[in-house]
Amino acid sequence: MVMLAYLNGDQPNSNYVETLTRWPSRFVAVYKPSTEVCVKAKQVYEKSMSEIFADGSGVCFSTEVVIDMNQRACRGVRADGLNLSCSFGGQWLEKYMDPATVMNNCRWVFNFMDENGLMLMAAHEHEESSLVAILGPHVHGEYRDTLAARHRQSFAILEAQAYASFLERRGKSLEEVLEWVYGVYFHEEYGIDGFGISLPSKGGTWLDRCKGIASEIERAIKEYELYSKYGAIENEYLRYEQFRSFGDASALLERKYAVAGEEFLVWANPLLSDQSLLSFVEGKENDGYRSLFDLIASEDIKKDDYQDPFRKDIERLIEEALVTEDPVTGRLEPTQRAMCLCKVWDSGAIVARRYGGKAGADIEGLVSQGLLKYHDGLFTPDEASFLNYMLNDSQQTNAIGLRNKYSHASGLIKDPNADEIRFDYYTMLALLVSITLKINDELLEVKWSPSGIDFVDWPFNDESVYETAAQFNKRGQTGRGSLGDMR
Repeated sequence: MVMLAYLNGDQPNSNYVETLTRWPSRFVAVYKPSTEVCVKAKQVYEKSMSEIFADGSGVCFSTEVVIDMNQRACRGVRADGLNLSCSFGGQWLEKYMDPATVMNNCRWVFNFMDENGLMLMAAHEHEESSLVAILGPHVHGEYRDTLAARHRQSFAILEAQAYASFLERRGKSLEEVLEWVYGVYFHEEYGIDGFGISLPSKGGTWLDRCKGIASEIERAIKEYELYSKYGAIENEYLRYEQFRSFGDASALLERKYAVAGEEFLVWANPLLSDQSLLSFVEGKENDGYRSLFDLIASEDIKKDDYQDPFRKDIERLIEEALVTEDPVTGRLEPTQRAMCLCKVWDSGAIVARRYGGKAGADIEGLVSQGLLKYHDGLFTPDEASFLNYMLNDSQQTNAIGLRNKYSHASGLIKDPNADEIRFDYYTMLALLVSITLKINDELLEVKWSPSGIDFVDWPFNDESVYETAAQFNKRGQTGRGSLGDMR
């Protein structure tokens, strides 16, 4: 009665109301909303969203994906404020439609993974400003999405839809390619038997296709988990394999990722936080640098530019080998150890096994000091959290839970071909592509040496990519080195 009175009252908070619409079953011991409360919350939330955005309020951004038959280069991108457009060369995509190249396109051309094998759709704690992160109410146990992550998610979903439609018009199928990966490629390339998925045909309704792909995502993960445990996939074991969390899937080799350790924030905050006072130097106040790392990577900054106690903070960073001081000019610059912390700050993890030499030694040293620690999962913690948020409903209080939504009857379906259901299908298709690429990268790591791909005699990036990069490489958006430079 109290909750219904709140929902029927004046201006109930939309953030809290949204949480009630997706209250997870694991929190029923704390509070179990009645059916009336859940239904009322959904009605109130939808009405409030319509009213809030009726006058054009809010932050608006758009993402566009185009397969351009007139574009020769594989990739192009254009930016206009918060509106981004990605174009992909139809000439390349049409010329090479064999299953192996289709999957290579998903890995290297489209925006499902970065060059080091991290999923691009997952959100990361530090990729939004500290001010934005603390604004508004926060719900216990929520998944914290970000504007940047929603951009990446939109691109991945649109790209999955665009590529699937492109192939379908030419008598091919992205779903059949995924079936080929599990049923044929894993056997022929890695000598592994037992993998196999069966995705729904295009003849069914979008509801039927959602139900089918949801169960096959679970099958793919169960098959991988069996292989990681026993080195083989026996069908007799599959029915007993329990799937609870994407975080349970183990890597096949140790020390796969390096993630934040207990001492990470002690040193990362002064170096990388937008709240660090070290990023403010007299004469550079209005240049828009996000952090000390960005400032000293871009400007000629010296220790003498700081007064105590900030100069002592710089000296401690130098002693920790996170900042270096040129012995001749006195200029401060971030070290390769600092680049390691920067990568974890920005992306949540480093694929540690891919780095040897000086980079590998730096990672090992940071782990020994507690700034980083190793993580031996198939997915990084950020990736596992994102996949649980999207597909399961038992981890976060605001989970989307698509797999559970379509594996169990969760409401009346008036139109099995509704746009919302169609969108859910392509969302799960993008997730399955990402999961498949992660599994393949893992098997490749064990069986062979991982490497990139060469687009021989074919331009990879259109000129628009470099022009757009120049727009973002203004002051305050530069200086973030990549571990690829540290090999």
